[in-house]
Amino acid sequence: MTIKIKFLIAKMVTNSFVGFVLRNLFFNKIRDLRWLRFRFDVSFSIVTNKTVASIFFGIYEASEKRLIQRYLKADLDVVELGSSMGLVSTHILSRLSSKRKLICVEANPYLIDVIKANLRLNDKGKHTVVVENVAINYSGVLVNLHLTDNTTETKVSLVKNSGVEVNAVSLRSILSEQRIKDYTLVCDIEGSEIEVFKNDASALSMCRDLFIELHETKFEELFYSVNDLVELIKSHHGFELVDRDGPVCFFSKKN
Repeated sequence: MTIKIKFLIAKMVTNSFVGFVLRNLFFNKIRDLRWLRFRFDVSFSIVTNKTVASIFFGIYEASEKRLIQRYLKADLDVVELGSSMGLVSTHILSRLSSKRKLICVEANPYLIDVIKANLRLNDKGKHTVVVENVAINYSGVLVNLHLTDNTTETKVSLVKNSGVEVNAVSLRSILSEQRIKDYTLVCDIEGSEIEVFKNDASALSMCRDLFIELHETKFEELFYSVNDLVELIKSHHGFELVDRDGPVCFFSKKN
């Protein structure tokens, strides 16, 4: 019952009108009520009023932020797949040693400037950050994207000539390019995580900690539920599940 009540309240307050009021009241610089030290630039047209309200009331990517603040190790470089607007990225940097770097990977080209703006606003150049506009995919050089008004839902599309096309890269190529060995992986790529699990064991072998939002998906005509993916990560890649908040999980490599 408590969960249902929270869901109804969240739905009531995260609407377009509330977002419009907040956007104008705070001149496009929105704080998160749960994490008041962070401030986010929502002046970009791609950021909807509904998203603005979700950020303000601490609902946007709340599970990821909680787990990162609880468990992220300061002494490992971080690769973030699916950086969206850079909100989770700012939480990562707040935990990360200034000697370590963050690699932000985002497929949606319209979000790159948003990520950079939010990192500047919150980190002010304290960390080394690389932002890459590429998609994680193992089937070709270029992929088509499916975009929606929800900035967290960018995904690789099976439809050719969908209007947005980006370079496809592997996780291992990112690690090689950035000269990263032991690292933490933060991942929210709308089902494409199965591509990494099935094609990139070498990259995952160097991953010490994994924060991931899992999505039901298909791979080679087989359906994988969230629980199936949890078992795949544990049994095939040597991780143990430490904590879980719905589909968002924190895994750590077994010693």
